[in-house]
Formats: sequence, C-alpha cells, structure tokens
Amino acid sequence: MLERATAIRQPVSGTFELTARCNLACGMCYIRKPANDPHERANELTAAQWVDVTQQAVDAGMVFLTLTGGEILIRKDFFELYEPMTRMGLVITLFTNGTAITPAVAERLAKNPPLRVEISLYGATETAYDRVTGTANAYDKCLRGIRLLAEAGVNVVVKSTVTKYNAHELDPMKRMAAEWGVPFFAASLLTQRRDDDLSQIQDFRRQAKDAVDLEAADPATAAEIRDALAAAPPPPDADPFYCSAGKSSFTIGPFGQMSACIDLPLPGAPVAEIGFAEAWKRVCEFVGTVPVNTSCSSCALRNMCPSCPAWSYGENRTLNQPVKYLCDLAAERKRRFGAPEPRIQAAGG
Repeated sequence: MLERATAIRQPVSGTFELTARCNLACGMCYIRKPANDPHERANELTAAQWVDVTQQAVDAGMVFLTLTGGEILIRKDFFELYEPMTRMGLVITLFTNGTAITPAVAERLAKNPPLRVEISLYGATETAYDRVTGTANAYDKCLRGIRLLAEAGVNVVVKSTVTKYNAHELDPMKRMAAEWGVPFFAASLLTQRRDDDLSQIQDFRRQAKDAVDLEAADPATAAEIRDALAAAPPPPDADPFYCSAGKSSFTIGPFGQMSACIDLPLPGAPVAEIGFAEAWKRVCEFVGTVPVNTSCSSCALRNMCPSCPAWSYGENRTLNQPVKYLCDLAAERKRRFGAPEPRIQAAGG
C-alpha cells in the first residue's frame, strides 16, 4: 500500500508536531522549546484547527498518523484534538516522554487506544536520565508512565536515543523493557536543530566508530547493513529523496507549516491558510525540484550512507552537500562490514 501511495502521490502517512514545547531539556533535541514559551504557545494550531486539518488529510487519503512534539501531553487540550482523531478511522501512534502520564491520562487513552504509544527512556538510572534530559525529578515520572499504560492495557513501546551519556546503560534499559513486557529499540543518529538556536549535539553525539559498534552488536542491524553493502548502488541521477518524504508522507509543524519530513522544515506550506490539498501539492512540487547531490550520488560508499536533503540541510543549511559525520559513518561501516566474515574451521581440519 505504501509503495502504491508513493507512486500516485497519496499522502498516506502524516506526522503532526502538536507543539515544540517540552517539559524536559534534552541537549541533543532537534526541536525542543521551553514548556512555558509564550510565543510558541500563542502560535500553535488550536485543537479545533488540528481536527479540521486531520479531516482534510483523511479526505486526501491519510491512513497513518503520528502525534509528536515537543511533549504532546503538556497541551492541556490534547484530548480535545486526540479523541476526535480516533473516530476518523486512522492508525494512530503517539510519541511522548511519558512523564505527564497520570492514572487519569492512562485511563482515558485506554478508552480510545492508539495503535501504540512510544515512550522515550533516556537512561536506566536517574543519574544518566538527568544528565541527558537536563531535568531533575523526571526519571521516576517516566517509569511511572510506562507502568501505568502497560497496566491499563495500552500498547507501549520503549525506545531510547543513545548518546555519550547513556550508551553504557543500553543493556540495562533493554532488561527493564523486558521486565515490563514491552518492546525496546534504540537509535544513535542525532540530527541538528532545525532552527538557529545553539545546538548541543556535539556534546551528545557519539563518534562514528562508537555508533557502528552499536550496530554491529545487533544481529538484525548488522545483517541489514551487509545486505545494503552487497546490493547494487543507486544510479548517479537517482532521486535524492530515497524515502517516502513528499511522495506519500509529510510533516505538519506546530504552527501549521507542512514540510516534506520531520528533519526538513521546507517548504513550510501554511496548511491552515491554504488548505491541506494545496499544501500537499506544494510539498510534492518542492521535493521534485531538489537537485541531485553529485558528490554523494557518485560516492563508492553510497549504500552505506543515509545522506539526503534533510541531513544536508540540518548540517550545512543547504540541500545537496555531503555531511562529514555521515561520511565518517559510511567509511566505518565499510571497514567493519565490508570484508566477509571469517570462516571457522572445524577441529581436525
């Protein structure tokens, strides 16, 4: 279905950033604004506007919807927009840090459950959690939120962003998720802030070698990388957007600006002003005009590298330049996975 949607440019998958505000202060976050930021709060789409935009998106063919932030549950009107969305036949996923989940919130979500709730866990100990989030007294609230949803029968997934300050607690976090009986996954590729605020990402981002160490430790990820290495590289003139961005998926930001993906705030079409259909048209047109990055498209390590216009924009504020961090990552992947695995000779020859 997703492949067909891409072929006919049906906006089947949407991500709505309900707010950029958050009650945590994670230094590596690409979007986070203070929870009480008056400018952000005043300019966010209202609950009624979000419901209207959602209906327009459904009429245009949206089936999958992710609600994210910032922290979605710091919006006091969250259920005013969420509950009407659940009656539109959508497959809904919620992203949250879990700290604002109370018994009342868990009970209300259980009555109108999403497909799943993905909760970010930033450490197995309070020390690591506080270091990553820059926030005291939030660790226990996060654990409480996970337990409350699981006990209420809501489908929970625990995930983590791996940084210099919590990588050593990855295995304990996996064990915690197993004890809760919920799935766990982690990601280590950190992206820059989309605005011009000072980013702390260099203080949190792990070196390319360390990131590949994490990939090599996971058999499924290692197998995917080896398969990519063995596959034929894309042609030099291949579409720079190799994913579904602007073809069957889109993002709408807190102020109603529609963009190709969550890491690329372009073209920023004002959906609340011009309507969903026209905004989607502009996004599709934008994606079709981005030039090929010739340096990357002809690189021998192209299969090892996730470089795309969004990565280029985040790191370089251009759409078609190489990203040094990804170059280092691809080279390390080639070094680690490029050679065939050694044969183990049986005893006795």
